[in-house]
Amino acid sequence: MSSLGALASAFINFTLLNTVKDDMKIYVQYGLISAIIFVIGITYTCFFLKPGNEYYARGIKRKNVKELVATAK
Repeated sequence: MSSLGALASAFINFTLLNTVKDDMKIYVQYGLISAIIFVIGITYTCFFLKPGNEYYARGIKRKNVKELVATAK
């Protein structure tokens, strides 16, 4: 994956950023990186997360101070 990231970064630096003004390059870089991360996150969420995670749905019992102290001992 890091090789793909390095390749994508080199491609962006040598093609797209050559046509951008110097004062706008940092904004274009961060914008592209943000867009790529967004697309990867949405893709992962839609296609790779398993449905039916019930960890939060079933609730977590909160402990009172006595139970926390007893657990710490």
